[in-house]
Amino acid sequence: DPYSVPVTEPASLTPSAQRMPGAPPAEATVRAFLAGMVLAAAFCGVNLYLGLKAGIGINLSIPAALLTYFGALLLGGRRAQFSILETNLAQTAASAGSAVAAAGLVTAVPTLALATGYEWDWFKLTVWLIAIGILGVSAAVMVRRQLVEVEQLPFAVGAATAGLLRELYEREESAIRRLMAMGVAAVAGGVLFWLVQTPGRLLLPRAWPLRFPLGGHTAD
Repeated sequence: DPYSVPVTEPASLTPSAQRMPGAPPAEATVRAFLAGMVLAAAFCGVNLYLGLKAGIGINLSIPAALLTYFGALLLGGRRAQFSILETNLAQTAASAGSAVAAAGLVTAVPTLALATGYEWDWFKLTVWLIAIGILGVSAAVMVRRQLVEVEQLPFAVGAATAGLLRELYEREESAIRRLMAMGVAAVAGGVLFWLVQTPGRLLLPRAWPLRFPLGGHTAD
C-alpha cells in the first residue's frame, strides 16, 4: 500500500515485549492478517456503496486503524491488545482491500454495462479483480522502496495514519475515551439514518428546510 509508512514502537508499548523482555514486537501475525481481511471485506462494500451513490471513493486507513485497535480491546481486553506493528499491518491490508473499488467497479464496469448492455458474470468479474489486484500489488512493491524509503515522499494519508497510531499507543487512556465517544456517535448516527430511511419507522423528514432573508428575498 503506497499510503502506508513504516511505524516503529517502543518496547514499553508492546504487549508482547512486556511479556518477553528483549523480544521484538509482533507484526506479521495470523490475527493481524485476519483482522485486515475482515475489515477489507467490509470496507470494500463501503467504498463500492459510496462510489456508486456519490461517485467518489475514500482512503480508509485511519478508520481501519481505529477499528483494529478498538476491536482488539473490546474482544480481548488489554492482554489481547494488538501491538502497534500488528495494527499497522491490519490497517494496510484493510485499506488496500477496500481500494478494489478502484479496479473499475464504480467506473469502467458500470459504464460498460450501461453503454453496451454487457452483463458480467461472477467468474469473469472475479478473474478481473484478481488480475487488477496482482498488478497493483506488484507495481506497489516495485516503487515503494524508491518512493518511500529513498526519496521519502510525504504521503499525507500514511503520515496521518502513523501519527494516529503513535498517539493511540502513547496515550492509551485518553485515546480509549475518545474512541468510545466516537463509537457512541457512530451508533447513534447509524440508528437515526436507519429510522429516517425505513418507511413507517419514524416520522422524520429527510431534510429540514431552512428559510432566511437574503437581499430582500427569502432563500431556502
